[in-house]
Amino acid sequence: FAFLDIGANQGLFSLVAARNPNCRKIVAMEPVPCTFAKLDANFALNELGERAEAINAALADQAGSAEIALKPEHSGAASLREGTDFGGPCQTIRLFSIAELDPHIPANLPLFVKIDIEGYEPIAIRQLLKSVHANRIMAMFYEMDERWVDAASVRCDLEAAGFPRFRKFGIGRHYDMLAE
Repeated sequence: FAFLDIGANQGLFSLVAARNPNCRKIVAMEPVPCTFAKLDANFALNELGERAEAINAALADQAGSAEIALKPEHSGAASLREGTDFGGPCQTIRLFSIAELDPHIPANLPLFVKIDIEGYEPIAIRQLLKSVHANRIMAMFYEMDERWVDAASVRCDLEAAGFPRFRKFGIGRHYDMLAE
């Protein structure tokens, strides 16, 4: 299988995937340059070589650039969601369309996807469902925060795309979901 890590941060989930002998390729996206440098360094320290590719961009509905809100004391708190203010600066980042991402995804392997992008998950999920590789996505593990996102709408999109099983991890309004 191939592992697609959207909002990779420093790469913890990618490094776990790399330990699985059945994982043939990792594609990790991290848009914030200083966090991306740590992701890239972690891939090098773990000698992942060509097996792992780090992309310094965010998956969006169009290519280009955008301002991302940052929380200086937390590398995992960065969001493209409109209206997000983490009390820190904003930074211009690169945006990838699904057409730009598709060539980086192996064409012959089942895909497992992890998405943690602070309220921008619905956009990334909709783009992935438009991918030429969408029919090979076996599961999506994604963060859900009901203060920012309509959980029922995301679930409806995934069910319509052929994901009938859902498992929730966590309680309250902020949790993770596994769609299979």
